[in-house]
Amino acid sequence: ESLFNVTKVIPSLAVRHFFILFEILRSLYADVDLDVRSGAELLDKKLKEVIVGAINSGSFSADACVPVFARFVYMRNKATKQLTLTWLQEFSEKLVGDPILEFLHLFLGGIFAMIADPNATIR
Repeated sequence: ESLFNVTKVIPSLAVRHFFILFEILRSLYADVDLDVRSGAELLDKKLKEVIVGAINSGSFSADACVPVFARFVYMRNKATKQLTLTWLQEFSEKLVGDPILEFLHLFLGGIFAMIADPNATIR
């Protein structure tokens, strides 16, 4: 919850430290405690809002996120896969000019693996 508050009050700090925050968010999403995951969902929503706004305003580059997402879309942890997929979906829906499409080939293998996964939650 404290990360959510910092992101809300100082969004520029969240943009500057996005990669660290995303790594923390990823581990919070995979936590077994429901309260921790609930807080992670709040942080996720706010961080998406801040990062999409920064990319659309030109103060952050979508290209910078590609290596992170490309790595996490292939991880075995279902929470990490779902988190990464929601970020890709957010980028495809809300970024001006669809800059993420240029890198789609890096994610397709992981996305197809999710679709073929026997676990219904991941599909």
